[in-house]
Amino acid sequence: MSRAEIGEARMATTGRGRYAVVPAAAVVPTAAAARQEPVVPTAAAARQEPVGESTGSSGIVDVPDVSAEWYLEIVDLTRSTPSWLWELAALFTEAVVGLFAVMLLLVWWRARKRGAAVMARALLAPAGVVLAYLASEFSKTLLRAPRPCHTFPDFEIPAECPPASDWAFPSNHATVAGAVAVGVLLAWHRLGIPTALLSALGACSRVFVGVHYPHDVLVGVLLGGLVASVVVVALSRAVSPLVVRLRERRGFGVLLGAGEVAEVGAARPRRQHSAVE
Repeated sequence: MSRAEIGEARMATTGRGRYAVVPAAAVVPTAAAARQEPVVPTAAAARQEPVGESTGSSGIVDVPDVSAEWYLEIVDLTRSTPSWLWELAALFTEAVVGLFAVMLLLVWWRARKRGAAVMARALLAPAGVVLAYLASEFSKTLLRAPRPCHTFPDFEIPAECPPASDWAFPSNHATVAGAVAVGVLLAWHRLGIPTALLSALGACSRVFVGVHYPHDVLVGVLLGGLVASVVVVALSRAVSPLVVRLRERRGFGVLLGAGEVAEVGAARPRRQHSAVE
């Protein structure tokens, strides 16, 4: 089906259902058809008609077949969930970015009482997140892959579909999630595990609310984790001496802390024993 035919197609569904693309010319309304039971669209029906020009069996432009299949199945799953879960998912998928910021702040606050190497990793973690986001945004602008909520504009999804100029691949949310998970893990191992779980949930929520394909999220997480690991690991040794020097200067105590007690305090004197003659 060409793009022009897609624009003239009718989208058939009931409730929060799957939309099967049907050419308008093929729909001939009759009195008998009007009395028929409504057809509840399924994932299989949505896959019958291609959308755009693609060499894959899914027929969706620049989308791997397995990712398109998973997206359609997840939309079916989302449709079966209660309305309160829709509202919660739409709120969480945006609010999770604030939770990521809280995790990074906790890492920084703890590092104020740790060694210079720990503080260096704590400072480099958010830097890795920013660089990962910029890499994701550049890739999105370069590849210009449309979001599924624009490919299937009549799908009812929990989240509001972003503007058409906000491209899909890779997912910015997932990229940030991957970068935060790796950055926190390298700076504070104990907090790294819950942060990784939160990041995974935040990334997957982008598919659940219908604004990304699974491969958008998967590549975003890998991109964010890769950029963050390179930034933190490669630069931590160079930044650690800078932290030591800045801690010695007045005015940086609130930002960088005093470090470990062993670094600034005097060594504990040994107990002296007098010999009794």
